[in-house]
Amino acid sequence: MSINIFSHIHLMHRHFWRDLKMSEMARIYICMMLRNLAVALTGIFVCVYMLELGYGFLDICWLMISYYGIRVLGADFLAGSMIARIGPKRTMAVGFVVTALSSALFAMQPVCHFPVWLLGAVYGSSHSFVFIALHTEFSKIHKKAHEGSQLGYLSAIEKLGGVLGPLVGGIIATLFGGQYIFAVGLILMILASLPILRSPETMPIGRKLNLKAVSFKKVRRSALVYAVSGVESDRSSLWSIYVAMFILSSSSVYMGVSLLHALSVVAAMVAAIAIGHFVDKKLGRRLLRFGAITAAVLHIFRLFINKYIPALALNIGYEVAKTANHIPISKGFYDDGDINGDGRTAYMVVMGYIDSTLKCLAWVVLVPIVIFAGDLVAIQVGFMMGALCALLTMSERYKALDYS
Repeated sequence: MSINIFSHIHLMHRHFWRDLKMSEMARIYICMMLRNLAVALTGIFVCVYMLELGYGFLDICWLMISYYGIRVLGADFLAGSMIARIGPKRTMAVGFVVTALSSALFAMQPVCHFPVWLLGAVYGSSHSFVFIALHTEFSKIHKKAHEGSQLGYLSAIEKLGGVLGPLVGGIIATLFGGQYIFAVGLILMILASLPILRSPETMPIGRKLNLKAVSFKKVRRSALVYAVSGVESDRSSLWSIYVAMFILSSSSVYMGVSLLHALSVVAAMVAAIAIGHFVDKKLGRRLLRFGAITAAVLHIFRLFINKYIPALALNIGYEVAKTANHIPISKGFYDDGDINGDGRTAYMVVMGYIDSTLKCLAWVVLVPIVIFAGDLVAIQVGFMMGALCALLTMSERYKALDYS
């Protein structure tokens, strides 16, 4: 049995290094590692940073509503139109520029006091340009035979940035102030764009986005599963807010949140490689359901956590469960993109739009609860939303997982 396990690990690494020699896949790996380092440096601290500046949880809700709302109002469609016109790589590079602008706005917030909706809108637009382009590009170049392993390694490399980012960000914010993490993040975003700009497009350009190329009837279940999975993952930002507001003191908030995320992501990074391999071995649906049930239980447990060490232990378990749930969903998502062929970009836009809409509504629901019942009750309702959404991912019918 042990010999069999070692042979599987050897095969996983052989497929990975073969993919890494492929310029397209290598650029995706490197680009997303640097991008996630920059995002993790700033992203997990955005809400904490705003709280430290004196904004309340209601302001955070409006920030996130703006973040997703701008994508619903047109950023996702604009990103898709740009992909069709100039290609996913250059659209991704535009997204890096917008992300850099977003970092600059947050860094200047203590002095300039920009409206919360502006911060959220620029922040959300950057997500549209980067991730719809990334999904389109990865869907085009991945190899079905080893897609689980490729997704596993992509997830692991992204999480490597997710480990280093919180640690570096926590140290910088503690020693120099929260605004300086955005300055460092801006530099990293510029570096992340270089691998993308140094290669030609793999898809035809000069086209128009045609949403009619996607049959909503065929993708509606996949769209629902993808969207509720996104809402479930989005509840992690609520967890950071909860820990910052009700568990950590003001003096230790940056380092406490950074360690919470960094240690949890280490466990998820190791798990991602193995999970990706097991997905290739036709075990994706079992992993998806195991991850969904475990994540739902842990969301409920969050209601009763009031100490840092239990919060850390819970977060480690949750990150592993989320990875087990997310990688099979990603496989089904990308394979459905292949089915749409020439409508690949339109498919990514439609899925992104539905995802953004549901996330925006999830934050809108919290606003009256904050106003009439208070911050804590609203956050707890958010955790229960996360549990429900985790269970709803089991309603998937991905053909790519039919063997498991």
